[in-house]
Amino acid sequence: MEIINKYIVDYPIEYLHIADEVSRNHKSSLPLVFIKLLFSRFVNGFGAKDYALHDLEAQPLRKWSSFASKNQMMAMQRKINSPEGRDISNDKLRFFSWCRGHNLATPTVYAVIGEYPDTLPDDVATLDTEEKLKQYFQQHNEKKRSKHLIVKETNGSWGKNMMLLKVHENCLTSHEDKPLSYKSLLRFCTKNSHGKGFLLQERLFPHEDLKDLMRNDTLGTFRVITFNRKHDVAIPFGYFKIPVGETKANDNFAHGQSGNLAAAIDTTTGKLRAARGPAMNYHYCLRSFSKHPDTGKNIENFVVPNWFEICELARKAALALPELTTVGWDIALSRNGIVLIEANDIYDADAIQVSLGRGIKHDIVELMQQIDVPAH
Repeated sequence: MEIINKYIVDYPIEYLHIADEVSRNHKSSLPLVFIKLLFSRFVNGFGAKDYALHDLEAQPLRKWSSFASKNQMMAMQRKINSPEGRDISNDKLRFFSWCRGHNLATPTVYAVIGEYPDTLPDDVATLDTEEKLKQYFQQHNEKKRSKHLIVKETNGSWGKNMMLLKVHENCLTSHEDKPLSYKSLLRFCTKNSHGKGFLLQERLFPHEDLKDLMRNDTLGTFRVITFNRKHDVAIPFGYFKIPVGETKANDNFAHGQSGNLAAAIDTTTGKLRAARGPAMNYHYCLRSFSKHPDTGKNIENFVVPNWFEICELARKAALALPELTTVGWDIALSRNGIVLIEANDIYDADAIQVSLGRGIKHDIVELMQQIDVPAH
């Protein structure tokens, strides 16, 4: 009965709702948009949300097939990325150790809160009781370590279950200066853990040259896509994840649902295109932003500082991890310099395509012809 309701009731209602939104946004015929949604779903494999997200209503029908779907991207990435490489990218503590082992700049990990199933590095503490937390933070202050920290799942994704906190002389607070007990912190990590605990990591702040595009010190990162070709590393795509609104722990685009923006980067120059983000009064439709909605500063034509150094770090990391033929690297330009934040062996095409305003399927096909597909 639940399945029947899903396909007979829920999906048609969702499609009608999104068709109405798209038709109002484009001043198009509602019945015609609804028919297009169905056509897109059954011919191109794009559902109603994807139709609105990629603004297919504004694209000629002949170009719809140039857009890569989530399933197509995932199949490609699983084919060319090995399980051994995924073990590094999917575990943030292993990634931290890997970065250190290859002299790649990355935020310092101080401890794991909760239980971690594998052996920890000697300088990473295990904090699984209130008493251990209390003792650790006393020592943290004595060693004059960073007072601004971030807590994130060791094997988390999508920026879920992240917390910003401050370390004071005798207590902890949230980034909003609300009191945070050791018990509450441990409960948060225990409740939301999926078996590998939470990292207690140094929090980074945006570089001074980016302050106009990052309000309230929320760190936005550059997603740099690499492909290890036979003789070099290609960087076909890049985009800037721009935080919007109040201080938050992550900059995820989240299929346009987070409120943040995504701006495509010309990888040959570092220049930004106008960003894409949520359109006012619409839930699924996006619009372009030539200026930051919070600061009013220009996004379009802004040149990313140190862009070529950012690309060089991505290339160096890609060469050091040949087990992953393609990676979506999250790289920050922080007050501490250029830093690797994460490696994503499975990355969506949506933010790339949305920010470029075009499909990338043909680019992917061409890149696949230039690589040696590993056997695993």
